[in-house]
Amino acid sequence: MKNPRSSNVTIQVADAGTFMKGSKDGKLSMLVVTGANESNRDIILEPKARLEVNATTVKNLHRELISIDEHYVDGKFNILLKQPDFEDGIPQMFKSATDHSPEVMIPFR
Repeated sequence: MKNPRSSNVTIQVADAGTFMKGSKDGKLSMLVVTGANESNRDIILEPKARLEVNATTVKNLHRELISIDEHYVDGKFNILLKQPDFEDGIPQMFKSATDHSPEVMIPFR
């Protein structure tokens, strides 16, 4: 995490009336990868995209969560929730290519 600082975030969880306190806030750099040949047991990872996101750590949280809000609103990603029998069937974040950057597809797993 880059530039960590104490968090003032309070997160309301699904159980009404239950809250979690954030521990640290900062920027998190991610390299998104996907299996190039998932039918083979020897999965080769291919880089798909680099992202930097705002992150909040929470003590005693046993799963990582990522919010897509920042990517949808500010990053101009489309959120494609596809049925298995539609097109390639892969739900993903997608951003079209521009004159200055290639198209980006980040699969949800």
